Amino acid sequence: MSIYVEEVLSQIESLDVFCERLLELMKMEPAPVGLEIDAKELVDRIREVERNLPPSLNLGDWGRKAHWIEYYLGRGEPASCKTDLKVFREQNIPATKDALKRWGGSLAYFDEELRDAVKGLVRTREFSSAIIRAFVILTERLRAKYCLKPGTDGPALVNEIYGKASTLTSGMYPAERQSMRDYLAGAYGLLRNKYAHGSPPLDLTEMEAALATVNFALKMLKSS
Repeated sequence: MSIYVEEVLSQIESLDVFCERLLELMKMEPAPVGLEIDAKELVDRIREVERNLPPSLNLGDWGRKAHWIEYYLGRGEPASCKTDLKVFREQNIPATKDALKRWGGSLAYFDEELRDAVKGLVRTREFSSAIIRAFVILTERLRAKYCLKPGTDGPALVNEIYGKASTLTSGMYPAERQSMRDYLAGAYGLLRNKYAHGSPPLDLTEMEAALATVNFALKMLKSS
């Protein structure tokens, strides 16, 4: 699971704890002073989580519930919104956590072709094969973009495209072209070559880092 997913899940957990505390306060008779301040903090926390979630996730009626909770607590009427907050905590928060975990687990933030090619290998823990397959996709994408025939591969292919003498990328700024060359040549040299000539042991962290490197390269290639 990526650091991003873990951090957003941590935010949601913190929001859940805050909701639990607020529900306990709303049960008190008479209603304690300052609930309107807690309501504003609740809305701020919800909006922060919403900003940090992937755009593709549907949060349902978080916004409506937050509006009415803030409205009724501001009027000193906790009984009128206690059910909304209870449902929010028991249904909306768990549903969002599950959706976020599925999103992270599905590699939805990866290049579609890359994701489809490696997800089965990741599932069966064939991490070296997943890395090798990822670099095959990168190589094919480089050749396709610059209309190159099969043959040259790895750092040699990168130099053919991004080297100082190349006419294929002569329109790029020199510093940008050099940076792209260094990034791709380094990725092939440090990652692809290590696993292309055997299957040294590696863990999930190393595999994720390698796939993320290729994913970022594909993204840069698409935008260049």
